[in-house]
Amino acid sequence: ENFCNEMKSIFEEADTDGTGAITREKFLCYLRDENVQAYFTTHQLDTTEAHDLFDLMLDSDKKRRSPEDQDPVVLIEDFVLGCMRLRGQAKSSDVATLLRDSKRLGEKTMKGMRKIEKQLFVIGRSLSSLPDMTHTSFFNLAFSPTSRWGGSPSPGSHYQTPGGGRA
Repeated sequence: ENFCNEMKSIFEEADTDGTGAITREKFLCYLRDENVQAYFTTHQLDTTEAHDLFDLMLDSDKKRRSPEDQDPVVLIEDFVLGCMRLRGQAKSSDVATLLRDSKRLGEKTMKGMRKIEKQLFVIGRSLSSLPDMTHTSFFNLAFSPTSRWGGSPSPGSHYQTPGGGRA
């Protein structure tokens, strides 16, 4: 609770115009003060990468913006919660969570890439069966309403391949 109150005081000091929000510029300016840097360090908050620190404090679900210039802003509750989350060294459970999430994202990305690769293979096989022609004439042929591919696709539709199947 004491830490939260101290972080609220820091926020209010950095919020020089009293808007209840801190822009990146205000935050960076505030952190240039050596006394502020020392204070953050005593609370185990690393200010060496101030841009990253600000980004980590942003509430990514709401992406609040300042009304006058549409810069992202951090509100007091985001600032205090961000400082609490970022305080000290990463715990092994934090690192394990990041590794798990990274692995899941990598697997999802690979699955999507394999799907695209299969679709490109079908497209390449279909294109190889076409007679040689210029780029423009192919475009006109492939996307005309009377083409064997059925014209321009709509979301969720599939092209028909030369053999009558769907790609």
